[in-house]
Amino acid sequence: MSTIFSFGDRRFLKTISLGAILAMALGMVALSPLARGAASSAPHLVTTVPTNSQPGALAFDPFDGNKNMYVSTASGTVQVISSDNNTIIATISVGSGGSALVFDPFDHSKDMYAANPGTNAVYVIDSKSNAVIATIPVGLSPSSILYAPSNHDLYVVNEQSFTVSVINGTTNTVIATIPVPTMAGTAALGWSHPMEYDPANQDLYIGPCDPFGQFVDVISTVTNTVIAQIRSGQDPFYAAFDPTNNDMYLDNANNNPHTVSVIDSSTNTIVATVLTPAPANPSYMAYDPANTDVYAANSGGGTVYVISSSSNTVVATFGLGDSARSLAYDPANKDMYAGTISLSVPHVVVIDSQTNTIIATIDVGGQSSQLVGLTFDPSNHYMYVSNQEVFYPGLANQNFVAVTSS
Repeated sequence: MSTIFSFGDRRFLKTISLGAILAMALGMVALSPLARGAASSAPHLVTTVPTNSQPGALAFDPFDGNKNMYVSTASGTVQVISSDNNTIIATISVGSGGSALVFDPFDHSKDMYAANPGTNAVYVIDSKSNAVIATIPVGLSPSSILYAPSNHDLYVVNEQSFTVSVINGTTNTVIATIPVPTMAGTAALGWSHPMEYDPANQDLYIGPCDPFGQFVDVISTVTNTVIAQIRSGQDPFYAAFDPTNNDMYLDNANNNPHTVSVIDSSTNTIVATVLTPAPANPSYMAYDPANTDVYAANSGGGTVYVISSSSNTVVATFGLGDSARSLAYDPANKDMYAGTISLSVPHVVVIDSQTNTIIATIDVGGQSSQLVGLTFDPSNHYMYVSNQEVFYPGLANQNFVAVTSS
C-alpha cells in the first residue's frame, strides 16, 4: 500500500492509492526490471507538469485506455496527467480546497474517488470521461479515503464527525457509518487520522485516536465496527503492513525515545518496539517486498531507517540532507524514493534497496517547498511527486508535479 499525502502540515491529508499495486498483483500491468548500466542512466528529472494551484495527493489509474495520473489541487480541482506525454488533459471541479484521492479498480467503471473536506462530500470521477458522475454526502471534513479489496468498499474518515463512512463502489452510496468517538480527543488539534489496510485480517488501522495521541483503533471491514484499540506510542500517524509476517508497523512520530511499534495483526498486540537512533521522528512508512524490509522516513531529522522484519531491528540508516515528507517504493527497480522539505531546494532521494545505498539525489526545481505524494506509474516506470510551496506563499512557478525516471 502506498501512502499519501498532505496540503501544508503532514497531519492534514493522506491518500492511499491501491490501484497500481492491485494492478501489478492481478497482472493488469506488467513490470520488468530496468537494468542499469550503459543502456540506462541513473534516476533523474524527466519533466515538470505545471498545475493550476498547489498540488497535493496523487493517484494512478492503471487500466488500458486510461493509464493516467490524477493530482488534487488546492483550488478544488483534480487535474489529470497523461502518462504518455506528461501533459494535463483534463481539469475536474471537486468542491473547494484539496482532496484525498483513491482509485477503485474493481468498480464496473473503474472510478477515481476524491474526498473533499471543504464540501463534506466524496466526488466520483469516471476515469474514461474524466467527469464527475456522482457526489456522495458523507460526514464533516472527510480527509482520508481508502479502498478495501476484501469487500470492494471505500472507507472515508470524517474528522469533525468522528466517524468513518463506508461507500459501496458499485452503487456509490453510503452503506454504513462507523462511530469512532475516540477521534474527538484530537479534533481540537486539527489532526487527520490516516488509515492502513491489513489484507490478512481484512482490518483497517486508524490513528491516533485519543486525547493524548497514543492509541490506534482497529476497524473490521467484515463487521464495519471498531474491534480493538491499541496503545502504541506518541502520535502513531502512518503505518506499513508486512505480508510476510502479517505484522503492522506503526510510526510513533513524537515518541521519546523514538520508536516504531510492531503489531501482530492476528491478536492486535504489540510484539516488538524498534528503537530508532536519535534524532528521529519516524513518520512516513513503506514496505519493500523485495527484501521484506520496512522503511521509516524521518520527518524531523532528515533520515531514513531500514527495519528488518525478521529481526525487528534497524539494519541501515540514510541521511537525506533535509526532513522527509514522503516515501514510496518502485517495484520495477526495487528502489525506495523519499521526498524532502527544504528552505532552499528540496530533493528526491533514491535508495537502492538491494544494497541499501543512495544512488541518486534529484533536484526537481522546487524552491522553499516540500515534495509530497510520491506515486509510481507502472506504465512508464516514472515516479510522480507534488511540489508544494510552504515557506513563501505566492512564489512564482512553484505549483507543479515533478516526474522522475526510475
